[in-house]
Amino acid sequence: MWEGRFVPNTALLAAAKDNAAGSQLDGVVPLCIRKVVSETSLEDRLDLLISVAFDYRELANALMHLLAQQLNVDVSRFAAKGSWHDLDQSGQLRKQEGSAAPDGEWSYFFHGQDCAFRSLSTGRTVEARLGFGPICGDDFGVFDPGFFLGFINSSLASRYEYQPIADLLCDWWENARLALELMEDRGVLRRVSRRVEDQLSWVMNRDAADSRRL
Repeated sequence: MWEGRFVPNTALLAAAKDNAAGSQLDGVVPLCIRKVVSETSLEDRLDLLISVAFDYRELANALMHLLAQQLNVDVSRFAAKGSWHDLDQSGQLRKQEGSAAPDGEWSYFFHGQDCAFRSLSTGRTVEARLGFGPICGDDFGVFDPGFFLGFINSSLASRYEYQPIADLLCDWWENARLALELMEDRGVLRRVSRRVEDQLSWVMNRDAADSRRL
């Protein structure tokens, strides 16, 4: 089920490289040993993993549309890079006629190129990623390993069915990355980049998203 991997302190390794040839870094060099989930274990839970990914995408998009409605702007504004900085940067989503946010009341907070939402009743969190408009239109369900992991862990109190995925990922960014890469390999996700340095982002493939709605 698990594979072993040594994860050294990268800052200390960089310091060691600066030393003279043949010398050693003084003191103890700590090594962190983490459980790395195997591809086989992820495969065994692939259907549930994909279901969680769909939940993340649907919730991110639903909340962004509600926020756009509340702020009286077109939702496409959040897909353009940096075009939301003159709006109210934090607050609470208000109930609106004809629409209701899942899981009750939510708070929102813009930070950098993302918008964080938190359920006031369950503590569930989801990050909508902004500025990807040229790549994926108005789809705000763009996956980042850390944000996806935070969504899973914060959902456990209200979504107990996520527990097997949380157990597999073992609260570690690297395992979340491996899970996203597996879904990429299976054609569920595709990798996207908002800018040159942003290499670890994925969006749902349109065919996969359409099949979910059937």
